[in-house]
Amino acid sequence: MKRLLALLLAVVLVAAAFAACSGKDSGGSAAKETEVSEDALDDISDISGKKITKATEAEEEDDDAAEADDSATRSSELSTSFDGRKDVAYVMVYNPAVYDENKTSNKTMSTGKLSKWIDTNANRADGLDQPSEYKMLSQKDLFAMGPDVNGKEVEQDRAGAIIPTYKQGEKKNFFYTASGDTASFKEASFTCAYVGKKCYIWTMDKGTSVEKSVIEKVAKEFDDVIFDKDTKMFGQPRFVEDGAKVSILLHPMSGGLMGYFWGPELLTENEVKVLANGTSPKKLGINTGDPVIHVCDELVASKSAQKRAFSTVAHEFQHMINFTSTLYTPKLTVMNTWLNEAMSGYIEDVVYPGVQKENGRYMEYQGSKTIRGGQSLYNFDSSKDIYYGVYCSVWLFSEYLNNAAGKDVFTKIHKYWRANSGTPTVAEAIKKSVSSSYQKQIDKLISYPSSLKFNSKDEEWLSKMTLDFYIDMMKYDKGDPDQFKDVKIEKLLYDEVNAANIEGGGRIIFATKDGKFSIPSDADKSLVYVGFDKNMNQITAPIMK
Repeated sequence: MKRLLALLLAVVLVAAAFAACSGKDSGGSAAKETEVSEDALDDISDISGKKITKATEAEEEDDDAAEADDSATRSSELSTSFDGRKDVAYVMVYNPAVYDENKTSNKTMSTGKLSKWIDTNANRADGLDQPSEYKMLSQKDLFAMGPDVNGKEVEQDRAGAIIPTYKQGEKKNFFYTASGDTASFKEASFTCAYVGKKCYIWTMDKGTSVEKSVIEKVAKEFDDVIFDKDTKMFGQPRFVEDGAKVSILLHPMSGGLMGYFWGPELLTENEVKVLANGTSPKKLGINTGDPVIHVCDELVASKSAQKRAFSTVAHEFQHMINFTSTLYTPKLTVMNTWLNEAMSGYIEDVVYPGVQKENGRYMEYQGSKTIRGGQSLYNFDSSKDIYYGVYCSVWLFSEYLNNAAGKDVFTKIHKYWRANSGTPTVAEAIKKSVSSSYQKQIDKLISYPSSLKFNSKDEEWLSKMTLDFYIDMMKYDKGDPDQFKDVKIEKLLYDEVNAANIEGGGRIIFATKDGKFSIPSDADKSLVYVGFDKNMNQITAPIMK
C-alpha cells in the first residue's frame, strides 16, 4: 500500500513539473498572460482599509479578485436583516436620491414614525447651537447676486483683457461689499500698498488702516505658500496664467465676514454686458480687468486671527481657479456649490494643517440641527442653521475622497472639467477621477432597485459613494482620514420621534431603545438602513425596504 501511494505521488509531481514548464514556454513568461498597458499605473484603494497603493493593471486584476473574496467575506459577516437581532444600538437611515441645487424643490423621503425605536435620552447634541464668530459667503450665495452665468453661452473675450501692471502707491477705484448684501455694493478708492511676486495688496484709502508689516506678511504668504499649493492642486486661474497678478483687496467687512471671491469679477467688461443683457459692470458693482479676492482688513490685522485670514485667502483662491474651470466649458457650467466648497475647505487644511479644528468646524457640524435632521451633503443651504455646519460636512467628504481616491483626485477633477467638450457634471467628474478598481468597489456596496431613478449611472455611483462616506464616518479606524476621529457621532444623533424627512444625499442616525429595530411600515420605499452595534461597528449590510 505504501509503495502504491509513493508511486502515485511521484506521478503527480512529474505532472506538476511538466505543466509548469509548458506554461513558461508557451508565452515566454507566465506573467505575460495579462498585457500591461502604458498607462497602467493607477490608484488602488481597498474599501475596507482605505489603503492607497500603486499597481499595474495586471496587479489590479489580481486585486479585484482578492477584493471580491474580501467583499464576499465581509458580506457574510454582515446581516441582511434586522429580524431577530438584539444588538442594533444605532441605525443610520440614508436617502439615496441625489439632491439638485439647481431645482427649486427636491423630494424628501419620510422615515415614518420612529417613536417605537428611538432612545431620545442618548442624544447629547443639545447646547451646541452657537452662532459662528466668523463667516464666508458661499459661491451659491454669491452667484445669486450677479448676472446668471450658469449654462449661458458667451464668446470668450480674453483678448479684450489687458493684463494690468501697477506700482506701489498707485490708486484705483474698486467695487466692494462689506456685508455681502447685493444692495450694499460701493465704489471706493484703493491704494496699491505692496507689489508682490504673484499679487498686489490693495488697501482702502478711507475707513481702514493696516500696518505695513501686516501687508507685507499677507503678500509673502500668498507668494511663497498659498499660490504654489493652490495652483499645483487645482491649476492656474484666468489672466494669472497669462501673466497677471492677483489683486487682494483689504477692506472693512461686517457681521464677521472674512472674505469672498465673486465669479463675475473674473469676466471682461464685454462678457459681463453679454451675460447681463447689456447692463454695464459698474451698474452691477462688478470689478473687471483684474483677478480679485476680497479679504477683511480687521481679520488680517489681528495677530490671533492671521492664520484664519491666510486660510481664507487659500480658500477663495481655489474659488477663483474653480470659476476658471467653468470658463473652459462651451456653455458656462458652474461646478456644484458643495464640491466647489469642499475643495476650498480641503486646501485650507492642506496649507494650514489643523485650521478647521481651530476654527471650531467640528462643533458646528455636530451641533447642526438640519444636518442631524437629514439635510443633504449636496445641499449647501446654511440659512436655517449653524453657518459652518454645511462647510464642515463637505470638507469631511473632501478628506474622505482624498483618502479613498488619492492625493491627485482634485487635480484630476479640475482637469476633467476643463477638458470636457460638453456639459460636465459633478458625478461624472468625481467618478472619472478615481481608479477603476475603486469604482467597482463602490458599485458592489449595494444594488438599487430599478424603481429608484437617477439622471445617469455616474449619479447612481455618486449616491453609493456618499453612502460609503457616511458609513466610514460612523467609527474612526486607522484606515480612515485623521479628521474623522474628531467627529463624535453621538452628538449627531436624531432625537425626534415623529417622521424625519430626509433629503436626497442626507441621512439621520439614532440610538435604539433596546437593541432592536424594524423598518417602520409607513416609511417611504427606497430608503437605505444600516445597523451598528454599541461600539459603532457595522453589523448589517445596507438594507432597503
